[in-house]
Amino acid sequence: MKKNSMSRFVLIFFLILIGCSTDGESVLGSLENTLKGREVVKDNVISCAASNENDDLVSVYLYPRDGVSKIRYFETETAEVDKNDYANYMEYTPLLLDVFNGYLKRFEVEILQEKWVIVTFNELG
Repeated sequence: MKKNSMSRFVLIFFLILIGCSTDGESVLGSLENTLKGREVVKDNVISCAASNENDDLVSVYLYPRDGVSKIRYFETETAEVDKNDYANYMEYTPLLLDVFNGYLKRFEVEILQEKWVIVTFNELG
């Protein structure tokens, strides 16, 4: 997104923390299906998002505490859907990059319109 459109772009997202799991899920699907039978802890992740100055990418940053695994990215098609209905979120696999030598992580995603985003991960304990 261009710098002048950054102020118009509002990316609101919920972040959740998924309870322990050791299965090897590799199928991309809805967040609703991913969460079935799992303990969900909402709003327990330090994260933010920002549009990039020189391209059409949005960086979704997160702080992964020690012991987290399976960091996953889900988004809705538009912001016009019910943000609380997990069936509206589909999983995508953008590249997860290290920031500050891995102290932080970020997804770089191309987002051309407002939408809801959820980042999940598993945490032992």
